[in-house]
Amino acid sequence: MSCKRCEADPRPAHFGSNRGCAFKHDGSFTPKNWNCATINALLEYQQGDEHYGQDEHLEVVSVLTHSGSESNGWIVTTRYKHRGQTASAVHVTQDGYFPVTLQLIEEVLQAYAEARAFDAVARVAATGHKPSTRDPASSSLNLSGQEPERHE
Repeated sequence: MSCKRCEADPRPAHFGSNRGCAFKHDGSFTPKNWNCATINALLEYQQGDEHYGQDEHLEVVSVLTHSGSESNGWIVTTRYKHRGQTASAVHVTQDGYFPVTLQLIEEVLQAYAEARAFDAVARVAATGHKPSTRDPASSSLNLSGQEPERHE
């Protein structure tokens, strides 16, 4: 295994076997993987999911800059039935497409975390409401500027 997320949780309790990390020791992507924790974390931010063929999915994640306000292309992955193996992952920009690396994925995840933190601070400033750890709105990326509906 290569990524810190797979090393930290190599075999979740509900898994029948160990994860297979999608990244080699040099940080390059390998299609010989199964349920990589870093790829799963990235796909929480997917903006598109197209079903094609027999149970194949193409998923798209915008590559945010560190400001969180603009995109630097997309990461496009292909997966079977939203589980298991990620067969391919490429970074698509205006200049072409490039191999995905662990470093790129970590930068994208950091940019989304910063955008999420900024969103939480903006929500507190706008409403005076501090999100709790049980508040679903505090754990989702909400860049719409609208206060989520409350159910109490």
